[in-house]
Amino acid sequence: MAEKRPAKRCPLCSSKFISSDLQGLVEHLAQGIISVYREIQNIEYKVGTDNPIACPRCGHTRMSSKVSRNALSRHADIQICNTCGMDEAVRDFAENVLPITSWWCMREVLSHTNPSEQTE
Repeated sequence: MAEKRPAKRCPLCSSKFISSDLQGLVEHLAQGIISVYREIQNIEYKVGTDNPIACPRCGHTRMSSKVSRNALSRHADIQICNTCGMDEAVRDFAENVLPITSWWCMREVLSHTNPSEQTE
């Protein structure tokens, strides 16, 4: 009889993580990062600051401080800039979707190393 291994926990949300493959873990983490970024956007919109909001998809600061002037992503429940909204529509039509793991906010989070390892 095979020994049952304990379920792995997600390092981001501490929920039990079922999938054992790396791609499944990355997708789960991507959704968590998008969720956090969406909360940051909501705070910026409510406060109404003049700080430019970076698009989570491309990283450019061309998003409007008015929610209704931005595009809603077709692949994640988050606001993106209008240029990215148009790109998503064209890519969907061409069946060439840009994976969320390739978005700017994901690349930023995944590219950072442990702060204790950084040298000045």
